[in-house]
Amino acid sequence: MNKKSKVLLGIVFLIILLAIFFIWRNNQNNTSHKPMVKVNDTVYYWAGDVEVDISKLEQLGLVEKSYENLMFELGPRDENFSSNYYTVGTKIYKHDDKSILLVGDGFQSILKEKE
Repeated sequence: MNKKSKVLLGIVFLIILLAIFFIWRNNQNNTSHKPMVKVNDTVYYWAGDVEVDISKLEQLGLVEKSYENLMFELGPRDENFSSNYYTVGTKIYKHDDKSILLVGDGFQSILKEKE
């Protein structure tokens, strides 16, 4: 094998290693997250579906921005009243000191602060 063949073989091997690395890294990032909503600088995570009388609850606002993507995790840079799952217009109520209630077409969901 001459010198040019060895260099070409080395380049091909390097390209294959890089491809394997990027495929592996992409698969590591393909994790699904719970539905989340950010309200008043706190991220709340889905805890379950419920049926609650909302007549006495304080409405905090509406989901104003939605990524509609459970692969997306909300963080410090995301705006308040944004969600990775719930659609724009979903109503947000204060449920208690550590949780909120989201109400939309045909569902009510409790979301809690991460413990």
